[in-house]
Parts: sequence; structure tokens; C-alpha cells
Amino acid sequence: NTEHAQVLVLALAFAAVWSPQNCMAPNLTQMAESFHFSENQRDIYLGANIALATGVLSIPLSAGLGFVADVVHSRKTLLALTVAMTGLSSLLTGLSSTNYSCLYVSRFVCGGCMAGGLPIAF
Repeated sequence: NTEHAQVLVLALAFAAVWSPQNCMAPNLTQMAESFHFSENQRDIYLGANIALATGVLSIPLSAGLGFVADVVHSRKTLLALTVAMTGLSSLLTGLSSTNYSCLYVSRFVCGGCMAGGLPIAF
């Protein structure tokens, strides 16, 4: 039973870490209106640049988390901190309706934690 509970907690942690990736996509038009972006600006700033920050630029952060996972004493604590950082960055994503820089940084952190969570867990 404890193994099942551990798997359930790990699955819930991964769901919490990876769910923000899919929450922003259907709302890009509303976000663009909030930032007063044109359609072209929406596609560049919210489509391309945010995806770049989340997927590519966050690679050093995720690599750093992977390195720390190999040398840290407790991976459980590191995974909990990673899930907490993802939660905070997701909260900042929702609160950054008028500050594009805050949105960009929060998506960068979220992307790094998403990719960095894999080497921590496994």
C-alpha cells in the first residue's frame, strides 16, 4: 500500500508541475487583450517568445536541477522544492496580467522546473 501511495503522490506532483504548460495556450487571445497586444504581437510575444523561454532558455536551469539531484542528500526535499517553485511560478503567471517581464520570468522558471523534475524523480 505504501508503494501505491508513493506512486500516487509522484503522479500528483508531476500533474502539478506539467499542468501550467497547457493552461496558458487556450487563453492567448485574452492575454493579448490584457497586454494590449496586436495579433502579430500576440503571436510573437505570447506564442514564440514565451515558448522559447519555457522550452529552450530554461535548459540551463533544468540541467542545474539535474546536477543538484545527483549531489543532494534528499531528493524528496528537492522534488518538493521544485514542485513549490513551479506552483509559485504558475501563480505569478496568473497574476502577471499587466507585466510581461513577470510573465516571461515565471514561464522560464516553470519550464526549468518542468524539465528539471524528471532527473530528480528518476
